[in-house]
Amino acid sequence: MSKGLFVVLEGIDGSGTSTQLQRLAVELRGRGFAIHTTAEPTTGPIGRFIRDVLEKRERISSPGLALAFAADRLHHVETEILPKLDAGTIVLADRYVLSSLAYQGLDNPLPWVEDLNKHALTPSLSILLRVSPEVAAERRAKRGSPDELFDAAEKQRAIAKEYDRVFELPQHGPKVVLDASPSIEKLTVEILDLLAPYLPSLKQ
Repeated sequence: MSKGLFVVLEGIDGSGTSTQLQRLAVELRGRGFAIHTTAEPTTGPIGRFIRDVLEKRERISSPGLALAFAADRLHHVETEILPKLDAGTIVLADRYVLSSLAYQGLDNPLPWVEDLNKHALTPSLSILLRVSPEVAAERRAKRGSPDELFDAAEKQRAIAKEYDRVFELPQHGPKVVLDASPSIEKLTVEILDLLAPYLPSLKQ
């Protein structure tokens, strides 16, 4: 059994997962914890290909994209996540299995997507940052980044519903849903409060 803590932030594009990941890392490092931040798709070869697909530089079928995410995830676990956890580190991840269920589960049978990811490590805690698709779209517009494969309004609304559905599944480890519409600072405090019971045994 690993000695670390594996926490995943999930949510539609613009929900604040990347922002909260970095804020949590700064806060927890300041408290003396060893922190490793990561994200999916990864920066590995499969992850780079997925990024090209998401940014519309490459094309692949929906089942092929689900397979690519599962392969990238397994490599991610074996080469990055598990070694850090075994060293007693807190691993904070921006997206993981539940994102595949929400995104790839739109166009593929959910049991099949789950089966692809059956060897993925179960997180200590997955947190859904729930925000309306309209608010998320406003945030993406302020970032000024180009539209990606799943950014269409109808698609984001469908993915938001899928996230609500998959977070009700009994499997895939402990899960919590938070309202991500309040201030960035308030949301960080709420997440830290959720993590508090896990932290005493991890102090370096």
